[in-house]
Amino acid sequence: IGSGDGKYFSVNPDITVIGCDRSLKLLEVSKEASHETFCCDAVKLPFISNKFDATICIAVMHHLSTLDRRIALIRELLRITRLDGEVMIQAWALEQDNDSRWDFNQQRESGGVEGSKQDVLVPWKLQKRFFLPDDSNKIVNNQIDKQIADLVSNNIDSQIDSKVDESIDCNHVSRTEDGSLMFQRYCHVYKQGELEDLCSSCPGNRIVESGWDKGNWFIRLLKVNDINTTIGPSTTMPRSATRL
Repeated sequence: IGSGDGKYFSVNPDITVIGCDRSLKLLEVSKEASHETFCCDAVKLPFISNKFDATICIAVMHHLSTLDRRIALIRELLRITRLDGEVMIQAWALEQDNDSRWDFNQQRESGGVEGSKQDVLVPWKLQKRFFLPDDSNKIVNNQIDKQIADLVSNNIDSQIDSKVDESIDCNHVSRTEDGSLMFQRYCHVYKQGELEDLCSSCPGNRIVESGWDKGNWFIRLLKVNDINTTIGPSTTMPRSATRL
């Protein structure tokens, strides 16, 4: 879920893989005959329940801006996974290694996004060879954001979605000196124990393993036939991750 460019599709050639993502362009990159991909929303997955042996969701959770959407995603991952199947979730960590190129301390000290110390904006550069000049103007002038607002305006789920305000200028993208586009991507970086707390609030799973790996928190869940959530082994922090 959130298959991106398909980097994990070829890990095991002996299994059937189905991937989905919100980005049609990424799905075009990852399209191959050996697996199936399609576009959908991670919090409203178009799969029947109890179907998959294992479900993987890497680098998606930190792009969800509300608690409701994060819980909705976890519930969907558990719903589509069969009983005794496993779910793996991984998301960016607030606690980064000392040699990491990402340092969230500066945004933490300034209050992050709208005063939240865990909600940050991370720059991402789109080189000009990957887009047309007309597309650049539309992006910078906020025309694409308004098109998206029109598409979702009649399909709002008040529990997990929020309305798009078309009056707000597009201030998350700018042109660089070399003509590229610099996007400010929203990320909610997770602190130690936060993924465990979220998963523990969703019934029908047991935490098998959780931990920190190369600037990310991960958690492995087992789907169980029990409305109560059982917490597994405690999470430990590697000594190398000292940036707090």
